[in-house]
Amino acid sequence: SVVLDAGPSLARLERSGYRVLADLPGHPQPPVLNGYRPDVVAQKGSRTLVREIETPSTVAADRTQQQALRRWAEEHGAQFRTIVARRR
Repeated sequence: SVVLDAGPSLARLERSGYRVLADLPGHPQPPVLNGYRPDVVAQKGSRTLVREIETPSTVAADRTQQQALRRWAEEHGAQFRTIVARRR
């Protein structure tokens, strides 16, 4: 199975002053953007980061979702990135 440990990355963003919304227990959920809920939205002032975390097996299958989130980011001056998690 794949274990995603987003804690360190989220904590790093929070320490840098970002307000982090994450589709994870213990975090406020990100909003739905272009019909999809991203895994992470981080906001600091006018800067918005949108992150989608995929596994090697889902990265191709979720291409439509990634494209919709990328399009939203481009339209709203945000930065989008897909992060491919590895097995631990």
